Amino acid sequence: MDTRSRRETTKTTYAAVFLGSMMVLVGLGMIITHILFPPDGSGIIKVQDGAFGYISRGILVVGGLIILFYRRKGNYFIVGLYAIILGVSRIIRSFPGLTGESDYGFYASIVFIGIGVNLVISGYNHLTVRTRNPTMMRITAIAMLSMYVIALTFVYINQLDLSSAVRNAADMLWFAPLYISLIVILSSREILDNIPMGRIRRYSESISDTMYMGDSITVSPEDAEIIKAGLSDTSGWTERDVAGMQVREAKISFRTEAGDRDVILGKVSEKDGLVVSIVGDSTDSFVTGKRFKVQRFKESDGTLELYDGNGVCAVLKVGGDE
Repeated sequence: MDTRSRRETTKTTYAAVFLGSMMVLVGLGMIITHILFPPDGSGIIKVQDGAFGYISRGILVVGGLIILFYRRKGNYFIVGLYAIILGVSRIIRSFPGLTGESDYGFYASIVFIGIGVNLVISGYNHLTVRTRNPTMMRITAIAMLSMYVIALTFVYINQLDLSSAVRNAADMLWFAPLYISLIVILSSREILDNIPMGRIRRYSESISDTMYMGDSITVSPEDAEIIKAGLSDTSGWTERDVAGMQVREAKISFRTEAGDRDVILGKVSEKDGLVVSIVGDSTDSFVTGKRFKVQRFKESDGTLELYDGNGVCAVLKVGGDE
């Protein structure tokens, strides 16, 4: 059974609240602006609107509300859903430019539609756990913002009238915060830590932290006695059934430069050596740890030397709390 979706879904809802609210506000802002300050059709780019424009703005409002409704599904789900809604809205908003009188508007619409389609694909892949790497989505959002800057600059240079440029390209200004918001969320620590390489990095760091013990390992006199006695006598130890074998265990701790480490001592029979497993926390779940087998020991000058079949495998300082 594929449990990736459940395993990788984050628990916080900050992305949903932020992105959903931003989308609703921008959609309403577009509608209000268009009603109060309709395009006058002047300038080199004659903006076409019609039904597609209203549908595009309405999609943002409804889409934002949907995101807020599904906010409990986690940030990864929300990011994918947001990208799909944003891409669809941008594609529909660009349709009128394909039939407009301006050649510039036609070519700009082609580019906007292409980038919008790419955003929808990126969002779908993210939503369905095909990929958890937001790089392409981030690149798409940056590309769209770059196109807005180029288009607005072109309009301004050719019209030489900033108020007219803003009036006839208001939707570009409104769309910009939506892409900036997406880039901000994609750059957040939670998203970056949960992409494939981020999860590998965090897992490697956790393993490294568990395995690293520094150059000085200290064991209490009481725990040292348990180790020595366990090589010949495990009476009083906890007995467990492991794969049909009766294993006797005892728990002690090592004090290391990286903090205390739980140590599980295990022995199958009195003739076998003592298996020492060092883990981060024996009360938590773990798969494996630093493990070695002790056959004998030697003690001198406050030091306990442990030997396996090849020689010294560990040297422990015996002492109390420091």
